[in-house]
Order: sequence, then C-alpha cells, then structure tokens
Amino acid sequence: MSEAWMHCTDDDPRTLLGAFLRRRTTSAKDLARKIDCDPRAADGYRAGRYWPQARHWPALIAAFGRDLTEAVFHPDAATERLQREVHELEQRLSESRKALQDTSRFASRMAEIRDRDPRRSRPLGPDS
Repeated sequence: MSEAWMHCTDDDPRTLLGAFLRRRTTSAKDLARKIDCDPRAADGYRAGRYWPQARHWPALIAAFGRDLTEAVFHPDAATERLQREVHELEQRLSESRKALQDTSRFASRMAEIRDRDPRRSRPLGPDS
C-alpha cells in the first residue's frame, strides 16, 4: 500500500484505526497503558497520523480483538456484523417487552381472582 493511496481514500486505514481507538479509549495515556507504548505514539495512533509499529500490533489485537481488525481492515464486514447484532438485540428486547406485558396481565388477573375469593372475606379468629 503506497503512502499516496493512504492519503487519497476515505477508508484510510490510519483514519479508521484512529476513529476506532478514540471511541475505545479515553486518552492517549489510556491507550499507551493498554499497549505499552509511548503516549506520543498513542496520540498519533488515536489521531490517525501514524500507523502502529509492528511491535504494537500484538498488544492492540490483545486489547481490542476482532472489533479492531474488522474496523480497520474490513469495515464493511464490521458494519454488517454490528447491524445483525443490533437486529438480534432489538428482537430480544421486543420478546422481553412482550413477556413483561404477559407477566403484568397475569399478575392483574391473579389479583382479581384473589380479591373475589370468598375465603379472604372471613374474619380471622382463633377457630380459623
């Protein structure tokens, strides 16, 4: 990959990496601690100015895993995976809401039955 190409595209890997690291770390110092590098280097990675040195990649992958490699090297696949995950979570949320409504209806029905129970209207005494 030529340096000129990296400056000409919207999908510049340095830009993608920087955006990912800014979302996942609070500061350059935070990133530097995670991957054991100089904070100035971490700042450059987060800003998208520098491409990480080879010795920092194992620590980056250990810290961020599949999300990092997809975001930088396969952004379309990452987007598709995240959209699938969002869809699955929305379905689970919908199912949970339905279950909650069913539980609420059941509790209301049980309260109605309990309130109509004639045994509950008898006073409690020593013979009860």
